[in-house]
Amino acid sequence: MGFIAAGFSNGAGMAEHVATERPVAGAILLSGALPLEMFGAQQWPRGVSAQIHYAVDDPFRRQEAIDALAASIRSANGGVEIFDYPCIGHLFTDPTLPEEFYRDSAETLWARVLDFCGSRGR
Repeated sequence: MGFIAAGFSNGAGMAEHVATERPVAGAILLSGALPLEMFGAQQWPRGVSAQIHYAVDDPFRRQEAIDALAASIRSANGGVEIFDYPCIGHLFTDPTLPEEFYRDSAETLWARVLDFCGSRGR
């Protein structure tokens, strides 16, 4: 079944790339999503589900990239969950960044991530 590829920001793009190159159980993209064409992938792997997490007002958020990736995942019969959080920080889960950190949103995100990870192990 493989492992779950996950990454923050630019690392989310790397997780996408890994998901298109190796067998994975899923992908978790945190504050980052790229259209597959940006790294030369032709399609999302068949049946692989993903979560995409973003702050609503993340200054690096590109809705068209999120939409393109979600469409690629759906067209490959993968499930995709897109979660928007009512905050502005790009790395809103990082408590060492007080200007970006949003405790309630971070706690909600981690609960969702753990649920996704748990459902892939069944």
